[in-house]
Amino acid sequence: MTWEDVLQLLWEERGLEGPPEQIDLIREVSDAEYMPVQAECLTAVGFPPQVSGDSYTWQVPAAQSDAFTLADYRCAAQYPRLLAYSQPYTDEQMTLIYTWVADQTVPCYAGQGHHVSGMPTLESFLEHYRTTQTWWLPQDGMDPITFEEQEALELVCPRLPPQEVLYGE
Repeated sequence: MTWEDVLQLLWEERGLEGPPEQIDLIREVSDAEYMPVQAECLTAVGFPPQVSGDSYTWQVPAAQSDAFTLADYRCAAQYPRLLAYSQPYTDEQMTLIYTWVADQTVPCYAGQGHHVSGMPTLESFLEHYRTTQTWWLPQDGMDPITFEEQEALELVCPRLPPQEVLYGE
């Protein structure tokens, strides 16, 4: 993924119209740094977050919604996650993800009272990712839960292996 691809993706994710505004990269940040750095950047341009533990939320008046969206784009573009994290996963990484989900996430969900069924084979999991750039998630094989319940579950049962495992850091 090129820098221009990253800018286009960030622009589109925020629903902005037209070609993406060109932004100079200040520095790439790790996943652990991402939200604190975004919060600092957005605070510097007038949009401080409400912080609760590791959670950041922004209460933006409707009249400032467009300005916030553009500021959010600019901060994300100035301080993006490491570009290595923006590349498609390799088959080796997807195999690590599959193994993690099968051996860690699904049993953890069960331990939290959520039965998961229908996990695909490794071959099917990999093929689906190769063709769609998406993959089967444990919630795809369980009864629906609310967004808040899913967030709470993911705090206890991460869907991805640690970065150092996934990226060999």
